[in-house]
Amino acid sequence: MVAALRGRSSRGQNPICHDPWALTLAGPDGERYADAYQASVPAIELWIALRTARLDDVVRASIAHGMRQVVILGAGLDTRAARLAHAGVRFFEVDAPPSQEDKLAGVRALGDYPVEAATYVPCDFERDDFLDRLLAAGLRVDQPALVVWEGVTYYLPEAAVRATLGRIATGMHPASKLVFDYFGAKFVAGESKDADDRAARDGVADLGEPLRWGTTDVLPVLVAAGFRRVATETFDQIALRYTGTYERSRKFRFQGMAFASVEKTPLTDA
Repeated sequence: MVAALRGRSSRGQNPICHDPWALTLAGPDGERYADAYQASVPAIELWIALRTARLDDVVRASIAHGMRQVVILGAGLDTRAARLAHAGVRFFEVDAPPSQEDKLAGVRALGDYPVEAATYVPCDFERDDFLDRLLAAGLRVDQPALVVWEGVTYYLPEAAVRATLGRIATGMHPASKLVFDYFGAKFVAGESKDADDRAARDGVADLGEPLRWGTTDVLPVLVAAGFRRVATETFDQIALRYTGTYERSRKFRFQGMAFASVEKTPLTDA
């Protein structure tokens, strides 16, 4: 579904984001899921476009500041390794084996996709330590890395979110940077008084991915994990950045993006 929405938002004369492979990778099922979800959440295509564009810009800016390792945690059908490839920069895609196998089958069938752009790191997140798997695949913890954790945190229990944050903060180079998106606690709990908010929450549950974690304040969560530099942006701010407009009707107020590191590093420059 996400790939389909990303692909759709890449079309048109002035798209906010650009992913030439997303629609093909999504396939008919992805398009069908996108149609169903967009019927109840009309702004979801814009939301996905904004998330994609903002994270793409963070990757580009981090590389421009000298980052030479990029980790896509829970990669799914991510194509940043191909779209944002840069000489001397190594991309690692970490994902559950079945998901990664499906993705590899899909990109190999495309014909024009540079499969070798990423190092693929299969990881059973319930049994494996993702950082150990990354180390085995060649990640260097004596050098900083950018970790992109997109569209994942709200589907995990809080303990898993905190454990992952702690592993990144304590196990990777302290100048590494983490960026991830998250939802508000009321949104996840279904406590919003707005019917559209509840429809957005219930819609993903109907697709088999119920929301499990949200936070009213991500700062103490990150500090408890070991991070000491934190910045956040709301999706309304991100929309203003890329569209020049603010519309409360988009219902972006319960969604945000966090940027964190242990030691000083450019956090949000892009």
